[in-house]
Amino acid sequence: GVEFELALVDAERLLQGEPRCRENGYLALVGARLAFHANELEQSLAMATEARDIGAEFCDPDLEALGLVHMGEASLYLGKIKEGLAALDEAGVSVVADELSSWAGGIIYCGVIYSCISRADWHRASQWTEQFTRWGESRGTAGYPGLCRLHRAEVLTIKGELGDAEDEVREAQEALAQHAPWAEGDTWRARGDICLAKGEFDAARKAYERASELGWECQFNLAMLDLAEGNTAEAARLLGRTLAENAFSGRSRRGQTLAYYVVALSRAGRADEAKSALGQLEADPELTGTTALHALLELARGEQAAASGDMTAAISRLKGAVRSWQGIDAPLAAAEVRCRLACMLAKDGDMDAAGRELGAASLVFTQSGAKGLLKQCEKLRKTLSVGKT
Repeated sequence: GVEFELALVDAERLLQGEPRCRENGYLALVGARLAFHANELEQSLAMATEARDIGAEFCDPDLEALGLVHMGEASLYLGKIKEGLAALDEAGVSVVADELSSWAGGIIYCGVIYSCISRADWHRASQWTEQFTRWGESRGTAGYPGLCRLHRAEVLTIKGELGDAEDEVREAQEALAQHAPWAEGDTWRARGDICLAKGEFDAARKAYERASELGWECQFNLAMLDLAEGNTAEAARLLGRTLAENAFSGRSRRGQTLAYYVVALSRAGRADEAKSALGQLEADPELTGTTALHALLELARGEQAAASGDMTAAISRLKGAVRSWQGIDAPLAAAEVRCRLACMLAKDGDMDAAGRELGAASLVFTQSGAKGLLKQCEKLRKTLSVGKT
């Protein structure tokens, strides 16, 4: 609105030489946040740095740490990964050291966890979530604020704890609908992701559509749904558009988007286009700089190899993807790859190995309560004529 625009103008004026004072530091924070969501990342980084510097100058640890969080977020999205992680860690450590007020500490933890999730750094996200839990208990808080509950739900979804994830999203929806309705759409997006993880595709689509109605960008999530349903051409179209638009939501997960674009193109039989997209992914190491992103890279390489007729390489790559997912306690992601691996093993004539992969995947789906995926897995077993092992 107009108030936001005026705040951004005031923050820009600050960077042009307005006298420093503590209040201007908080104004710079507002400007950094607005610029961040407007995809003006260099401007966001400059304003966040100003806020951090003013906080240090006026001995305001809350302001200094909040500036660091925004610096970290902007740096990550600019591809300055080392600098971004350092800023986020420094902000997080200030909360652990009990240097900050409760309100600032909650915002900082939320920002750190969100940044980890954005770049698929699920291991760090899980660690910070556990730390936040201990911090909240030490402060006597009854639970997470809405957005933090939402981020915790995303971590639980990756870990296959779908029932607990649903509980967290339900709590988040109630809190955000009352106190931060602008973020309610994101809770529907997260609910859609949980439904997708369970294999409840109709419910996932309805949740994503509701999120879109509330103004939340779900193009990537809808592409993932199309890919899961076997609509590879539509998934490739949506992912290609996401990459071309290069908007904020796409820039936040470009590595994931490129990897799944390769997968969609490969499964659609467009091997040459998949090879070109894979080259883009491999050209920038920062796009695959976490274990989860490396798992997606291996999946993309495997699917492209399969589309090119090299089944030996495809099987090897998918096995590597499974190991990477298992290494960060992401059982559902590993199980989904194992189902795809079973198809390739069966095509290569190793029916016993295909049966073992499906058996392992079935166990994970059963334990996680992913009934839809379990049903798909059993259907795949019949299609491949693979017996239980």
